[in-house]
This record gives sequence, structure tokens and C-alpha cells, in this order.
Amino acid sequence: MYNVGTKKFIYQRYSGYYQYVEASETTKTSVLLTAHDNGCYTMQFTDNGFDLYDYNQQLCTHNNQSGDNTYFRIAETEGGYTIQRNYNYDATHFVGIENGSSSVYSNCTSGNIVWQL
Repeated sequence: MYNVGTKKFIYQRYSGYYQYVEASETTKTSVLLTAHDNGCYTMQFTDNGFDLYDYNQQLCTHNNQSGDNTYFRIAETEGGYTIQRNYNYDATHFVGIENGSSSVYSNCTSGNIVWQL
């Protein structure tokens, strides 16, 4: 996953129990998207099988995560796609990267919210 606005790829940063998803210009990790009957997708890092999920409005990964916070809505937009969490859905909140940050959040309302998959 590549963030168009920051020109960075996502990767996992290990920090104790949680593995936070962050952005880097050089570290690249492929993500497998799986479509589900509810119209949403789950996302999984292909190198280790860790699932992406939303934890307190920040993207994290875990090797055995499941539940509502693992489902995301993906929609085509100009230049790529927008991603929104399905859990606690808010039409104005998108997965993105705040300016000056390397963390990936699920509650961005503007800015770096366009992704190439």
C-alpha cells in the first residue's frame, strides 16, 4: 500500500504487544486484500500473515486478529483509493497519514488519504 500524498509505503513497527502500521519511503510490505460478503475487505501483510486492524484510531497488525475492527471499506477515487474502517464507521473519516507523522490513522478527514493498492 502506497500513500500518494506522502509518497510512502506502509510497514509494521514492532512495539511491545501492538505492531503499529507506519509509513516509510524505503520499507515496502505487500498487502493481500480479501473481499467479504458484507462489502468490506480485510487486509493482511503477505510476508508474515499479520492482519491489519483498527485500534484506537490507529492501524495495527497482529498474527491472529479478527472481529469487526478488521473490516475496511475501499472506494476508488481520483489517483487511487480511499480506505475507511467499517467498525464505528464515519463517512468523514479515512485511513491516512497526518503531515509530519509516520503513523497511519483511521480518523483522518483530509490530506494524505489516497492510497494505491
